[in-house]
Amino acid sequence: MEDIFSKLRQEAIQKAEERTKASPANEGSKPFDDERIVRQVAEFTGLSVDEVAYCCGNICPHCETFLDKAIALVELGYGHHLFMNPMQEDYFTDALDTFRRDRREYELKKQDLMDRMR
Repeated sequence: MEDIFSKLRQEAIQKAEERTKASPANEGSKPFDDERIVRQVAEFTGLSVDEVAYCCGNICPHCETFLDKAIALVELGYGHHLFMNPMQEDYFTDALDTFRRDRREYELKKQDLMDRMR
């Protein structure tokens, strides 16, 4: 008799792998604990290396760097590091478009964008 839970686990793993391959956010992604990438992001954002390395990839209520780090990663050619639901992805896309269009407007809207993502 075959273990039904084993079969379900295998199906879940396979579906997760397919989603990961199909996700455009993962194109060109690399490990975010790579010191070289952390330095590149720090230079791009003007944040310290420690601030960039500390950002965990969640949309934390206390974090003020997650959006800058995610945008920097995308602009540097890596996949962003955030774990987002579809609504948060829309807000992120809006933030990225605003950043690319007008950085001063992005700076003015950044806090609102982060609050909406939370």
